[in-house]
Amino acid sequence: MTYGLNRDGFWKKPLEQIKLEIEADLRAELGEELNTKSGPLHQIIGTLASPLAEQWELLDACTASISRDNAEGELLDRIGLLTGTSRAAATKGTVELTLTLNGGTTVPAGSVVSRASTPTTRFVTLASATRATTGDVTVAAECESAGALEAPGGTLTIIESPVSGWTAVTNAADASIGSDEEQDAAYRARQRAELDSSGAGTLDTIRARVLRVDGVRDVLAYENNTNAIDADSRPPYSFEIVVWDGPLPEAANQAIADAIWATKPATGRAFGSESQTVTDAAGGQQSVSFSRAGVVLTWLSIDIEASVSAGWTVALIDTIKQALATWGDANLGVGDDVIRSRLYSIIHSVSGSVRNVTEIRVGLSAMGAVAADYSIGPRQIADIDTLRIAIDVTLV
Repeated sequence: MTYGLNRDGFWKKPLEQIKLEIEADLRAELGEELNTKSGPLHQIIGTLASPLAEQWELLDACTASISRDNAEGELLDRIGLLTGTSRAAATKGTVELTLTLNGGTTVPAGSVVSRASTPTTRFVTLASATRATTGDVTVAAECESAGALEAPGGTLTIIESPVSGWTAVTNAADASIGSDEEQDAAYRARQRAELDSSGAGTLDTIRARVLRVDGVRDVLAYENNTNAIDADSRPPYSFEIVVWDGPLPEAANQAIADAIWATKPATGRAFGSESQTVTDAAGGQQSVSFSRAGVVLTWLSIDIEASVSAGWTVALIDTIKQALATWGDANLGVGDDVIRSRLYSIIHSVSGSVRNVTEIRVGLSAMGAVAADYSIGPRQIADIDTLRIAIDVTLV
């Protein structure tokens, strides 16, 4: 057999074959009666063969890395750069803080608060906050560290940057969770998707380009190819790009509009509630529209049966709530309905002491939750928050 690189691919030479070849070379030079099967010479052959086998392993890995299917880590990054598809970096979570201040107090931007039970989860205010009279004021904050760090509603209560007159802080709702660096499997799939939509003018192409904009988390694209206004108010022969970039908009209007303009069809009209001016290749000014998804504050009311003898404790209620909120952040995108059947496995995965999930109700208020899936509009995204989840437990 021929080892190495040929028309059929790369064939790695195995360790045993390397040993056989060293043995054959030694016999050819020193005589056939040479004992290479045992004793010191056998050990020397093994010592010589191991680093050679490692070199073949390295060559095999380098050859495999040319293929997107086999490349990993930095090698996969380099393949992505050939087509302009960079690995998504880790992102920071955001939250809206409620600060309680005495009259005449100003809390400067860059002030830090942390989670009571997890002091390493710290958020930094993005703007200064001032109260002329005693009371509350809200301010946007960003997580100090990138990654999927959780801060459920009511847990950011520790003031790490004391200011005279700043008496308390909390977060009324769960923090929007950041993301870890994109893993190889997801990055590989996105490379393929962007290559598949590399033509100009298609909705897939526009969506793929907008998804590259910093801060954009999800994009849906709609098209009206008729000569009449459609059911969602889109004009004839128009398209609409709906962007989700978090409860506190993170992506620049200009970057989104530029991405749309770079890939839109020549005659297609971009429709939406947001509008931004872009400069075309001739230096002219063009208006590009798109929409941002509106947040639907979703309430869950859940009845479960649990067993103390199987390990149930009251503390597991908060664990279930956080698991549901985290799942929602990761899986509910623009236009995704809240399907109750998808929530059962999340609840059961928290603890084997949950014997049964008897009912899940969904709605826009605690009293309005009903035992039915909830439909989300094409310009909306559902938000599940720990403070909007009620769990009633029956011990069995």
